[in-house]
Amino acid sequence: MMIIKSDYIRDKLSYIESKVKNDNKQHLFNINTTAEDIFMHILLAELYRIQEINNDMIEILFLKSLEINIKIYEENNSLIAGNCNNLGLYYISQGYYEKALKFLLSALKIYNNILDKKDLKLVRLYNNISECYRLMNNREASFFSLISLNILIQNFEITHPDFANLYNTSGLINISLGDYTKAEEYFYKSLNINKYNWGNNHITTAQSYFNLGILFRITKNEKALENYYKSLVIRERIFGKIHLSVAENYYELSSVYFEKKDYKKAYFFLKNVVEIYKKKFSVYNAQFIILKNELIFLEEKILENKRRKYK
Repeated sequence: MMIIKSDYIRDKLSYIESKVKNDNKQHLFNINTTAEDIFMHILLAELYRIQEINNDMIEILFLKSLEINIKIYEENNSLIAGNCNNLGLYYISQGYYEKALKFLLSALKIYNNILDKKDLKLVRLYNNISECYRLMNNREASFFSLISLNILIQNFEITHPDFANLYNTSGLINISLGDYTKAEEYFYKSLNINKYNWGNNHITTAQSYFNLGILFRITKNEKALENYYKSLVIRERIFGKIHLSVAENYYELSSVYFEKKDYKKAYFFLKNVVEIYKKKFSVYNAQFIILKNELIFLEEKILENKRRKYK
């Protein structure tokens, strides 16, 4: 196995990064189509994704990697399917669900031709498709979730980590269907599996707590705050305080306190969200503008309460 020195990787990544930034985005740049180039494109995209920077570059890097793989390999190749899955997940994260579904279904077509039916790549892809359909409010979400669940039940121990991911998706599907009891059952199953495999301070455990927070907020259960705070503590420990997943927790906490008419606490958490978005995005970002307007609204509610108090 060839070991690539870190300075070599750094130089190669810098080279590819400069090529991406200098590229006319209408036409992807040309470099030698080697396996190493493909790896470097994906690695750089993943580094950008983890650091939450250069969002538009992530798309270009994944597309370029797909383009190179299509040139090198046959149509039914696992690397091409992996590229399609990566692009599908990227477009889901950006809210482009139709585009995401197109790539995820392309990956499924390839995997169905080349993989064993119990392969975990196929299980995870079914779950990704289910999540995409869920976000589109399409009932096909349940169908793909059930396929994934059946494969896992038939081939893996119930404590396998993929059960936790699937139960999270299934819980969210049941929330959208209004079956809150079933959703709670799935979320607790997910939480228990994540704690069994990864412990109390893992990002997947944080996600299970966060989803329970969503459920309990909808059902007006006091346990919403408890679960949001548990999720927040883990995410802050892992990511620090300037991260979008932390902002997600702050926003939900702000929403719970707003519903309780505790506008000062709602303002405190929403202000933290705005500060994170200010550091991550342009002031012209649509979501940033919406958040700023919500913050102004909360300021007005606090002032209104003060005026009432002193009347």
